[in-house]
Amino acid sequence: MKRFPAAVALFFPLMAATHADWRVELPPALSEWKSEIEAASNGRLIPVRIFTDPANREIRLPTDIPAIEVLERYLRDTAFLEQFALAHALTIDYQGVEGRLFFVLLNMALAGEWEGAEEALLAHEFGHVWLNLNGYPSLAFRGTEACVALHASDIVQHELLRQDFRRRGIDYDSFWIRNLERARLELASRQKQAAQESPCRRLAGLTLWIDVRLGLTSREWAHRDEFLAALDGRYPEWRELAAELAQHIEKADLRHRRQYRETLDLAARRIQQHLRGKSYSAETKGLNL
Repeated sequence: MKRFPAAVALFFPLMAATHADWRVELPPALSEWKSEIEAASNGRLIPVRIFTDPANREIRLPTDIPAIEVLERYLRDTAFLEQFALAHALTIDYQGVEGRLFFVLLNMALAGEWEGAEEALLAHEFGHVWLNLNGYPSLAFRGTEACVALHASDIVQHELLRQDFRRRGIDYDSFWIRNLERARLELASRQKQAAQESPCRRLAGLTLWIDVRLGLTSREWAHRDEFLAALDGRYPEWRELAAELAQHIEKADLRHRRQYRETLDLAARRIQQHLRGKSYSAETKGLNL
């Protein structure tokens, strides 16, 4: 995955972006889901294509995006940009004097990796918003803990998203398996670079291991077991924790909101304990995030 420089400058007006560049045309299924989200939140969902020029440390942001001043605040935050640089897309859930806003940001710097699958990518982000609105919140994105919050939330929410995609008839697996095939080849060719990865990049390996373990069978993806073994080899520090969290999620009724929250807290706590070198505990209560 590509990363932006540690400091990213934001310039206005934009050099190469047109007013139409940022707009996203939604297919019927997503347009309907967008309406449901806006009705449930009394807010506005705004999909935005974000064009970047890492070489010149620029983010190309047309000035006619709704509530652009809110979006600018996030795009000036280095911690947020570090997460965005690693993602195909990210969602901002904002509530303030401007109202309730959901910015779904498509990372056009990585568009080559998801070309032809924009609907699946957007559905994934819409799904996160829908869960948050229906009593299954993600953890707050906060400074140095942002990476932990993001991955702990994904580990738990992705299991519910897979259920929602099936219910809505959205084909997400084809896009997902295509990305996994790319990741499988990268794992095979870049083993020697594993130690040079940032802690946050390595944490993505934990999320990926649990997603594949819970979301796919060998019948659905022939390389599933091979891929999990490769993840074990590249990220041995996550092996025990990944198995523990996957088993907990399999046993939990995540549609039960209390169990969902306990599982989310457990995932964040285990990750924090690991990163701080603490021993694990079976206790799930008393975590304040």
